[in-house]
Amino acid sequence: MSRNKIFCEERFKTLLGASTVGMIIPIVVILSNAAIVGNVLDERALSAWNVFTPLLNFFIGIADIVSIGTCYVYTYKMGETDKLGADKVFGQSLLVSIVLSAITYFASGVCFEIYLNYLNLSPEITQYAQDCFCYYRYVLMLYPVYFLLSDMVLMDGDAACSYLSNVLLLVGGITVSVVACTNMGISGIGVGALVGTLGAILALCLHFFRKSNSLRPRFHFSFKLFAVTLKYSIVDASLYLLVGLQTFILNKYVIFNYGEFNLPVLTLVISVIQLTIIFDGIGQAMTPLANVYHGEKNPEGVRKVMKISIKAALAEGLIFTLILAIFAPMIPSAFNIESPLLQELSTKALWTVCPTLCCTALLFLFTSYFLVRQSITHSLTICVLKDLLMPILCVFAFGAMLGFSGVWVGLSLAPLLTLIIGTLLSLLRFKGKKFPLFLDESEKHHYSFDFVVTTENTMSIQQKVREILTQEGVSSKNITKALLIIEEIYMFLIDHNAPKVLLSELTIVVGKHVQMIFRDNGKIFDITSEISATSSFRGFVLKNIMINQEDKKNITTTSYNRNFIILPL
Repeated sequence: MSRNKIFCEERFKTLLGASTVGMIIPIVVILSNAAIVGNVLDERALSAWNVFTPLLNFFIGIADIVSIGTCYVYTYKMGETDKLGADKVFGQSLLVSIVLSAITYFASGVCFEIYLNYLNLSPEITQYAQDCFCYYRYVLMLYPVYFLLSDMVLMDGDAACSYLSNVLLLVGGITVSVVACTNMGISGIGVGALVGTLGAILALCLHFFRKSNSLRPRFHFSFKLFAVTLKYSIVDASLYLLVGLQTFILNKYVIFNYGEFNLPVLTLVISVIQLTIIFDGIGQAMTPLANVYHGEKNPEGVRKVMKISIKAALAEGLIFTLILAIFAPMIPSAFNIESPLLQELSTKALWTVCPTLCCTALLFLFTSYFLVRQSITHSLTICVLKDLLMPILCVFAFGAMLGFSGVWVGLSLAPLLTLIIGTLLSLLRFKGKKFPLFLDESEKHHYSFDFVVTTENTMSIQQKVREILTQEGVSSKNITKALLIIEEIYMFLIDHNAPKVLLSELTIVVGKHVQMIFRDNGKIFDITSEISATSSFRGFVLKNIMINQEDKKNITTTSYNRNFIILPL
C-alpha cells in the first residue's frame, strides 16, 4: 500500500493552489493600482491612493462579514450530514449579501466625505481621492456578492472556476486599469476594478451548472442563523478593518514624527506586508476539510489536515521570506520611488520586516483553526493582537528608541511577539488539552485508512477492518457484512472510474454502532441510490446490498464523494 498518498492531503493541495491565488489576486490588483497610479500619474496621485486604501480595506471587511461565516457554518452542517440546513445557510447568506451591496453603495459615499473632511488634505490630493472613488464606489457595492460566491465556490471544491474568476479579476484590474488610467486619470483605476469584478462574478456562476455543485440555496431568513453566521465572520472580516485602522494610525504617526517626505516608504512596506494575506489561503484550504471532520466528530481527521496545513504554512513563510529578501532592492522602483534616499530606506525596511514571516503564516493558520474548533473569542483575540495592537505598540516603542528605522524593527518583531503571547493565552484558555490543537477527544473510536484503490489494497484494508471490528466486539455477522460492503464498493468504483487511479479514505467509527465513511476522488456518483442493476455484475451486487441497507447516506462534499454506511454492533 502507498504510504505517501493521503486523501485529505491531495484535496488540500487542490484547494491550496486556488485559495492562495484567490487571496493574492485582489491584493495584487490593489498593489498594481498603486504602481499604475505612481507610474502613469505622479507621487501626489499615489498619496491620494494611499489615503483611499484604508477606506477600501474597511469596506472589504464589511463585504467579507457574510461570506466567511457562511463557509464555516455550511461545511460544519455538511459534516453533520445536514444538507437541508446547509442549503438554508447559503440561501440566507445570498439574500443578505444582496441587501448589503445596496447598503454599501450609499454608506460608502457618506463615509468617504466624512473621512476626507477629517484628514483635511491639500485640494489637489483631495480631488485625486474623489476621482478615484467615483467608479470604485460600484466595485465596493459588488464586493459582498463577489466574496460570498468566491468563498463558497472554492469551499465546494471547484478550483477551475476559482482560477478563472481570479484570472479575469487580474486582467480587468490591471490591463483595463492601465488603459483607462492613461485616458481618464486616476478614475480609470475604478473602471478597471469594476470590469474585473463583474467578469469574476460571471466566471463563478459557471459552477452552478457543474455536476459537482452542491450549492443549492434555499431562500429564507432566520435571525438566529444569521447571528451564528455573523459570529464566525467577525474574525476574518475584522482583518480588513484592523489593517485599515493600523494603516491609518501608522500614516498619522509617520507624518507627525518623520514628515510627509517619508510616507512613500511606509506605503511601500505596508503594501508588501498586506501581501501576507496570501497565508490566509492555507486557512481557507484547511477549513472545509477540517470543518467537515469536526462536524463528523472526527478528531483524527482534524489532526491529519492540520499536520499538512502547518507544514504548508512554514513552507510558504520561508518562500515568501526568501523572495522578499532577494527582490527587495527592485521593489521601490516598481512603486515609482525615484529618490535614492527613499529607495535605500525602502530596501532596508523590507529586509528588516521579512525574517518573521513564518510566524505571520502560522498566526493566519491558527486564527482559522480556532474558528473550526468554535473558539471564536480566542481567534478574534489573536487577530486583534496580530493586526492592530502588537504592530502599533511595537512601532511606537521601537520608533521612540531607534527613530525611523525602529518603525521597521517594530513591524518585524510584532508577529513573533504575537505568536508567543497567543501560545501562552492558548495554554491558559485550553488548560489540560494537548498542545497545539487542544482537541476535544471523541468517546467513539476512529480508525482511518488512506490508500490508492486497487484490488490488492482493498483486500489489505478488509483484513485490517476485520481485526479492528473483532477487537471492538462486533458480531461476526456484521463483520462479514462490513467486509462485503467494502469489497463491493471499491470493486465497483474501480470499474466505474477506469482507467483513472482513485484515491480514497475509509473511516471506521465504532460507538453505539459501526459507521463506515467512504471518501473518494472519482466521478461524482451516489453509490447508495444511483447504481443500475444492469450496469455490471458488481453493479448488480452492490445495488441489492444498498436496497437492503437502511442506514445510508450520500453527500457530495468539496467536490468529492462522501458515502455513509451504518451497521449495528
